Amino acid sequence: MRKIREWSHVKGSTYVTIDWDELEDELKLLLIDAVCETGHIEFDPKKELDEAELGLFFLSSGYDDPGKYSGPPEDCYPACSDEERVMDSVELYSWGHRIELKEDVALKLFEKFQYEVDKAEIGD
Repeated sequence: MRKIREWSHVKGSTYVTIDWDELEDELKLLLIDAVCETGHIEFDPKKELDEAELGLFFLSSGYDDPGKYSGPPEDCYPACSDEERVMDSVELYSWGHRIELKEDVALKLFEKFQYEVDKAEIGD
C-alpha cells in the first residue's frame, strides 16, 4: 500500500542573524528605511542592525511519495517528492523592537535567505 504524504499551507519559520558587513547596499538601505518608518530616527545602523535577527515565516505545500519497489516491474517506481515554500512575513528584531517588514522589503530578504528557509524543518 502506497503512503503518499501531502500537505498544504503548513506554517514554518526560521531565524537568521544579520551580518551587516555581508549585506548588499540595497538591503541595508531598505532596512534603515524600515527602522526609520517606526519613528526611531536617530540610530547607528551598523551598531543596531549588525547581529539583529530576522524572523522568516513561510507556508509550505508539497508531497512525499516513498515509491514502490516490490511487485511486478511495471508497477514499480522510485521515490519522489516536491515542496514549495512561499513567504508569509518577515520580521526584524533589533534592540527590543519587533518590526514587521513591508512586503517588498520582506520579499527581498526572504529571497536573500532562501537557503536558510529551505533548510528549516516544518511540523507534520
